Amino acid sequence: MEREYKASSTGSMSTNSFPTLTRPFCNRHRALCSVSNVWKGRILFVTCLCIVAVGLGYAANRVLSESERELAETQFESIADRALDSARDITWRKRLGTISMASVAANQLPDADAWPYVRVSGFEEISTNLIKTSTGREMGFVPLVLPSQLVSFEEYAYTYFEQKFPEQPAGLSSFGKGIYGVNPSLGSADNRYHVVDGSTYYGSPNKIITPILQHDEGVHPALMLNIHFQETRGVMIDKMLACAEERKVAGDRRECGSITDMIILTNNEAPGPGAVLFQPIYPANNETIMTGFIASSIVWDEILVDAFAEGVSGIDCVLHSDGQVFSYTVSHGITYLR
Repeated sequence: MEREYKASSTGSMSTNSFPTLTRPFCNRHRALCSVSNVWKGRILFVTCLCIVAVGLGYAANRVLSESERELAETQFESIADRALDSARDITWRKRLGTISMASVAANQLPDADAWPYVRVSGFEEISTNLIKTSTGREMGFVPLVLPSQLVSFEEYAYTYFEQKFPEQPAGLSSFGKGIYGVNPSLGSADNRYHVVDGSTYYGSPNKIITPILQHDEGVHPALMLNIHFQETRGVMIDKMLACAEERKVAGDRRECGSITDMIILTNNEAPGPGAVLFQPIYPANNETIMTGFIASSIVWDEILVDAFAEGVSGIDCVLHSDGQVFSYTVSHGITYLR
């Protein structure tokens, strides 16, 4: 047995004797082998714990990330839906103001034959109250005037102005009295020209004149403005007239109100876009004939007021139409044009 433990001449044990050496070595040095096995077990245990910890951490992170994403999407959809509903309600209230004013005009002036030589009694007071009720903006009464009626209508209008506003000039332009359009290339003080017929530069199929006869503010620069002269507004008036004709032929009561594309309003202090609302007037005794309309404006910034809670930030709102895009960002519940 002792010869089996004999070392080689180099002082190292024979490799052939190692397998037979292990068992008796561990029998003789049992404590040392036990310690080695404990450490191996500990390392294996720690390794398993690390693997389990990594797996649980990954799974927890995945679950939490997915939950946070779903929560964020749900909150965003809730905020967006509330904002859209609010904007829709505000826009509808503004439009209801023009519908109500058109109804007042239709019943006060029930006979189509009397038009366009008509005016709404108490227009300034009624329209102002409707604007406050509907959170609307300025409002104007606009009769439809044919070219053959132009001269006589202007006489009627200025007689009314002199009676209504005896101490204030109303409806006057740099050329004097008359219905006017605007041409920036004229170079005059107000760039206004006298409308003498119903022709338009954009080729409207309707030769009509649409002067603002009454305004909620009383004396206003817009008095006697021919709204039909400008293409963006004129096209929508033409569509309203076409709809009114279809309404007459069909004999129904279809809605023919219209709204322009986004435009920059000249009287808007904010730089953002707005639009003009038109609501046709059908005299109560002749409901198949459109004799005029109510015009009002809307600024799109205003429909976003109170649409978001005070704590909402980081949301972008985009208004777009054909060829036009305007973006707003929300900060602490307030929208700003970008």
